[in-house]
Amino acid sequence: MARKPKPADPDEEPVVRELRELRSMHFFRKQRTWPRMVWYNMVRGMAFGFGSLVGATVIVSLVIAILSPVVQQIDFIPLLSDWISKVIDIIEEARAAGG
Repeated sequence: MARKPKPADPDEEPVVRELRELRSMHFFRKQRTWPRMVWYNMVRGMAFGFGSLVGATVIVSLVIAILSPVVQQIDFIPLLSDWISKVIDIIEEARAAGG
């Protein structure tokens, strides 16, 4: 249950009044101590990282599934297949020369 902020003093500066309101909010009351703040941010970061990983996996798999029929048909397009084979040859030569 949220506490109600103290009534605003008319002589108080607007910045001070806003800070008092912020401090009375649930989010800021929960993170008053350093260990709580560190724990909350660590859990939040892990959730963000896991969500990013899952999201990237889904997006990459969808892109591969959509593009796989197109990539298989590249051999039928002579200009692209020649260009791709030249690029692959250049990469293999560079690998062989570099080690």
